[in-house]
Amino acid sequence: MSKLWREPTPIRVEVNGEQPAVLHLNGQRHRVQHIETRWRVDERWRGGPARDYFLVVTERGMWGIVYHDLVRQVWFLQGVYD
Repeated sequence: MSKLWREPTPIRVEVNGEQPAVLHLNGQRHRVQHIETRWRVDERWRGGPARDYFLVVTERGMWGIVYHDLVRQVWFLQGVYD
């Protein structure tokens, strides 16, 4: 089961290169242990979004989908898996 939000939550992310290394959520620091997969959505050609998505696993065992908005240079949490 997963929790996906209609409106993604902006979050602070520490990066290693172009990949998320640490997520800051609700005052807690979640170190990314593993990136399960990564994909890009780039619809700038039609005025749409450009985003890099990551399915991450943290050291605390949280699975989440985060994305980096490539136009605005902002990170968001899209959802978490129970």
